[in-house]
Amino acid sequence: MAPTLIATIVTVCVLFVIAIVLIEAGLQTEARPRDIVAKTLFSLGSGPINLLN
Repeated sequence: MAPTLIATIVTVCVLFVIAIVLIEAGLQTEARPRDIVAKTLFSLGSGPINLLN
């Protein structure tokens, strides 16, 4: 595959991950930023698209 195609796919994947993290953080109702980060990381880690298992 051409390097341009690979770079495009990687860029789209990174932007998709950033969008998922921002949406998940926006859904949290916590007041403190530390709690929002912790709850968002837990939610992303326990979701159906889990790469940690």
